[in-house]
Amino acid sequence: MAVSAAYAEGIEDLHERVREDREQAVRAALELDEQLRAPGLTLDERARLEGQMEFAYSRIDQLERRRQALPEIRVTREPDIYQRGDKRRSFFADLVASANPSWPVPGVSSATEASERLQRHTDFERGRVELTEADARAGLPFYGITASPQSRALSSTAGAGGELVPPRWMQEQWASVARAACPLKQLVTRVDLPPDTLLLEIPRFDSAAGVVPDAVENTTAPDQYSSTDSITAKVATFEGSALVSQQLYDRGGQFSDEIVLQDFADAYGQSLAQQLMNGTGTNGQMLGLLNVGTSVVDGVPGAILTTYTAATPTSAGIVNAIAQCAGTISDTRKRSPTVILMRGSRWFSIAGAPDGSGNEPTQRPGTGTVPKTDTGPYGPLASLPVYHDNEIPSDLGAGTNQDAIVLVRASDVILLEDPVGPRFVAYPGSDSAGQLAVVLGWHMYAAVFPQRYPSAIGSVQGTGLVVPAGF
Repeated sequence: MAVSAAYAEGIEDLHERVREDREQAVRAALELDEQLRAPGLTLDERARLEGQMEFAYSRIDQLERRRQALPEIRVTREPDIYQRGDKRRSFFADLVASANPSWPVPGVSSATEASERLQRHTDFERGRVELTEADARAGLPFYGITASPQSRALSSTAGAGGELVPPRWMQEQWASVARAACPLKQLVTRVDLPPDTLLLEIPRFDSAAGVVPDAVENTTAPDQYSSTDSITAKVATFEGSALVSQQLYDRGGQFSDEIVLQDFADAYGQSLAQQLMNGTGTNGQMLGLLNVGTSVVDGVPGAILTTYTAATPTSAGIVNAIAQCAGTISDTRKRSPTVILMRGSRWFSIAGAPDGSGNEPTQRPGTGTVPKTDTGPYGPLASLPVYHDNEIPSDLGAGTNQDAIVLVRASDVILLEDPVGPRFVAYPGSDSAGQLAVVLGWHMYAAVFPQRYPSAIGSVQGTGLVVPAGF
C-alpha cells in the first residue's frame, strides 16, 4: 500500500523512539547486573536490586512487543529531500555549506550533512529521469512507433557537430611580451628599504686609520689621520598603470587581477635590471653600474675601465681583457670580483668561437658549467662565473655598435626594496573620451648603492667589443 511521506516519517520516528527506549532499558539491566555481582550486599539491598532487575526485563519485553507491532515501511522510491514550502532545508544553503565547510550557514548544522542531502537529491533526480524515459519508451508501440537503430555522420566540422566541441581558452597559460630578467637582484646584497624617507646616505672613510708594527717599545703609536664623507642614493619610484573598461574589469575574471598584476611584476623586473646597469642617477633614476665614475674622488679610486682594441676581435682576446679587468679590480679594491655580466648573445658568440688552443674542451672559453637558470651561472671565464644581463646596451662606442662586459664584486652593491612589496590599486577613472573605465595602478620603491666601493666595479669596452655579425 502506498502511503504519504508524512505517514512514513511518523512511523520511522516511532521505530526510532522504541529502539532508543529499548537500548536504555538494556543498559539499565546491565548496570543492575553489575551491582548484584558486587560483594558485601545486604539482604535488603539484594532484594531491592532484584526487584529493579525484574522490572527492567519486563520493560525490555514490553518494548520489543511494541516494536514488532509497529507497521514496517518499505521504501520503493524516496521523496525528494527538497520540497516546495519546506523551510527546514534549502538547496542553495546546502550548496554553500558543502563548497565552503568553514563558513557558518544558517539552518545547516554541518557540511557533511549538507553534502549527504545533495547526494540524495542527485540520486532522486537521476531516478526520476530514468523512470520518465522508461515510461516514454514503453508508450511508443501504442502510437505505432518502433525503435530502430539510427546513425548520423557527425564530425568536428562546423555544421556537422563541430559546435559540440567548443574551443577552450587557456587563460592560465597567458603570454606577455619578451622581457629581460634581472640577475643582479639575486647577486647583490639585499636589505629592506627604511620607511619614511626618499633619500638615503651611507657614511664612508676616504682614508682610514692605519695599524702598523711597533718599531720601538714604550713609544707613542703613530697618529694615522682618518677622513670621511658620505654617499647618497635617492629612492626611485617604479610605477605603471593600465586603463581598462569597466566591463572588462567587472567581468574579465582572471584578467583584471592576476594577469595584469603579474605583467606589472615582470615589467618591474626588466626596468630594475635596466636601472641597475644603466641608470643615470638623475631625474628620479638609480645609479647604474656602467655610470659609476672612473675618476679618483677624495682619494677613493673610481670604477675600473679596461679598453680592448682590436680590428679583428677574438674569443681569446676578449677573455684576456676580462682577466686584465679582474686583476685591476683585485689590485685596487684589494678584493676580487665575484661575477661577470654580459649580454646573452655575447656569451654565445664566445662559446661558438674556439680559442684554437690545446686546452681541454671544458677549459676553453664558453664551455664548462651547465647553468642552473636561464641567466646563469655560465662559464667560468677567467675563473669567474658568467651571468646573462640583456639590459647591457649594444649601442656603445663611436659607431654605436659595441656592447660591454661588466665585472663586479656583487656583495659590495646594496639593493634596497620596499619590504611591503609592490602596491596594486584600482580606482575609477575615464579615458580621454569620458568612457566608463577603471585605472589599475602599480608602484614599487627601491634604491641602490653601487658606489660604496667604486673600484669593485669594472667593465671591458672598446672596438674589440663590436657586436659580432649574426649575434
